[in-house]
Amino acid sequence: MIRELISQLYNAFRQSVGTGAVITLFFASILILVQTLADKDRGICGIIISPLASVSTALSQLYSRVINAKYEGKAKIAASVFAVCILALVLASSGTSVFSNGLSTPATSAMHLPEGLRDAAEAILADSEDPHVLTVPGWGLYLRAYSSRFSLFYEEPARGDSTLLPEEERVIYDQLAAHHPNTRKLTIAAKKRGCTYLLFSDGTWPDVPVEQYGYEILFQNDRCTVYKEVTTP
Repeated sequence: MIRELISQLYNAFRQSVGTGAVITLFFASILILVQTLADKDRGICGIIISPLASVSTALSQLYSRVINAKYEGKAKIAASVFAVCILALVLASSGTSVFSNGLSTPATSAMHLPEGLRDAAEAILADSEDPHVLTVPGWGLYLRAYSSRFSLFYEEPARGDSTLLPEEERVIYDQLAAHHPNTRKLTIAAKKRGCTYLLFSDGTWPDVPVEQYGYEILFQNDRCTVYKEVTTP
């Protein structure tokens, strides 16, 4: 009976506060702190300026009051266990529960890579232990973050300013920034620098099919295409 009542109360509370109750806990914590610390001059003003600090301090004060109460024997143990359960309930109510599929979903990519790019990176790494890649502006950072095994044609310039790059890299960077880059320039530069893989976004349309310059598709999805060098004309 008690368990069902607590469950109903908890569900009703979660439905009313959505995915988090930090603000609600903050105001409740202030009430607790005013009663427990205001008369002791323990810097309450310095605590209440931080919502999380206020909640943490209030929880510790609540637990301290329970375990220091004049209970003895089994009564004290029961009170301590009950206090722990209340604290766990409060913490669970402060945000979306990570244990419930109904309240949370797993991230599709822990590295926060653009959709589809992770699979492309995995395809390249599965094909080579030391992949050298020529890719579109902005994606080099994702590849480097995903694996230190990637070697890139150019390092991403600060704030996307291609003028910071050496001339050869700047020309290729600017070509890749366009929707219709010059395939011949890209492939010649890539082979010169030993870039076996070309990674293009779905918005990149080379003026001539890359396959005509000794590459074939290694991987493709709706987001990107990976080309691998197979011959050297």
